[in-house]
Amino acid sequence: MRIFTTIINIFLACAGGVISYILTIFPSAVAGGVTFATGIFALVTQLLIIIVFIIQSVSRRRSIAEYHMVLATFFLMLYLPLSPDAFGFYSYINFPLFYDVADIAGNICFICVSLSVLNCIRTDYCPASSKVHYFLIAAVGGLCAAVYAVLYADRLKIIVHAAYVLVLFVYYSILRARIYNKGSDNETFIFISFILFCMIGMHTANVLVYSGLVRHTGGITVAYMWACIFSFASAYLVFFIKIDRVACAATEYKMQNDRLKMQVLMGQVKPHFIFNAMEKVKSMYHLNESAGDKCLDLFSSYLRESLALMDTEVIPIDRELQNISRYIDFINTDRERPFEVIYDIDYSRFCVPAFALHPFIENAVRYSGVDEKEGGIIVISTRRDGEWAELKITDNGAGFDVSAIKEGAHGINNSVERFRLLMGVSPVITSEAGRGTQVLIRIKCKGGKDYEDYCG
Repeated sequence: MRIFTTIINIFLACAGGVISYILTIFPSAVAGGVTFATGIFALVTQLLIIIVFIIQSVSRRRSIAEYHMVLATFFLMLYLPLSPDAFGFYSYINFPLFYDVADIAGNICFICVSLSVLNCIRTDYCPASSKVHYFLIAAVGGLCAAVYAVLYADRLKIIVHAAYVLVLFVYYSILRARIYNKGSDNETFIFISFILFCMIGMHTANVLVYSGLVRHTGGITVAYMWACIFSFASAYLVFFIKIDRVACAATEYKMQNDRLKMQVLMGQVKPHFIFNAMEKVKSMYHLNESAGDKCLDLFSSYLRESLALMDTEVIPIDRELQNISRYIDFINTDRERPFEVIYDIDYSRFCVPAFALHPFIENAVRYSGVDEKEGGIIVISTRRDGEWAELKITDNGAGFDVSAIKEGAHGINNSVERFRLLMGVSPVITSEAGRGTQVLIRIKCKGGKDYEDYCG
C-alpha cells in the first residue's frame, strides 16, 4: 500500500508538467487552448473550494493540525482565480489581466499551501519530530518566493520552482520515514499527502505557462483542484468513520465496565453478606456494647464507601487501601485468631479501579486458609520501578490452581478484566501449593496534576 501511494504521489507531482508539455506539442488535443468553458468550469470549482473552506472553518474540532489544513484550503481558494485556466472567463467579461501579478501571487499561494500541509503532517502524525526543523523549510519557501518575484528572465523561474519542489520532496521524505517507523500513518495521512502532490503538479503546469515554455494548461489546474477536493472529502470521510468507530468502542467499553463494576459492587453488598454482617453486629452487641458499636461503625463505613463509589471508575491507591482496611477490621472483629495485613507502601501516586483489589484479598481470606494458619499474613506492597508503579498482594496461605480462575472465581476474573479495560494492564497471578499466592500488577505512573485529574 505504501509503495502504491508513493507511485501515485510521484504521478500527481509530474503529470501536470508532462501533460501541459504534450498539449503544447499537439495543440489540436485541446482546441482553442484556454476557453470560456474552461473559465466557467474553474469558477464552479472555485465555489466548491469555498464550500470546503466554510465547512472546515465551522468544524467543531479545533486541533492545531486542522488549523493548518484550514490555512491550506484558504490559499487554495486564492490560487485558482490566479491560474491560467481562469483567464478565459476574465477575457470574456473584459476583466483586465495582470499576468505578472497573478504569476507572483499564485506562486506565493502555492508555497503557503505546501507549508501548511507539511506542518499539518508534522504536527498531527510526527509530533516527536522536533529535529525535523520546520523553520528551515519555511525559510527556503520564503527565499524561493522572493527570488521568483524578482526574476526578470521568465524561463529561469522554472529552475527556482524545481529547487523548491526538490526541498519539499526531501522534507516530506524525512517526515514520511519517521511516520512509517512509528506506524502512525493512516488513510487520512495518505489523502493529505495527495493534496500536497496535487499542488506540486498543478503549480508546475502553471509555472511552465508563465515561463513561456508551454502555451496553456488546457484545464489541468481545474482537474487538479477536483483531485484536491476529492482528497479533502476522502480525508474527512475517513476521519468521521474513525470517530464513529471510536465512539462505538467507547460505548461498548463503558457498558462492559459498568456491568463489571456493578458485579463487583453487588459482590460487596450482596444480601447474604449483609445478613451475615448484621448477625455479626448482633452477636457483638450480646458480648460487649462497645464492641458492637465498633463493629457497626466499621460495617456502616464500609457499606457507605461501597455505595459512594458506584459511579467512580478509578480511585487513588490510598483510598482503595482504606476500603480494604475497613473490610479486614470488620471481618476480624469476631475472630479468635485475627489474621494480619501488612501494608508496605513505598509509592502511592497512582490509581486502581474502585474495589478491584477486594477479590484478591477475599480469595486470600476465604480460600487460601491464611486466616487459619499460624502466622498467616497478607502483605500489600507498592514501589516505583522507573515509569511503572508496582503493586504486589502476597499471602502465605495454602495456594490454589491458577488455571481454575478461568472456570470459577468470578470476582478475580472481573477485577482482571477491569484492570485491562481501565488501566491497560493485566494482573499476573502466581500460586504454589503450600507456599501461598502472589498478585503482581504494574501500572503506568502518573504524577502532578495529571495524577489528580486521572484519579478524579
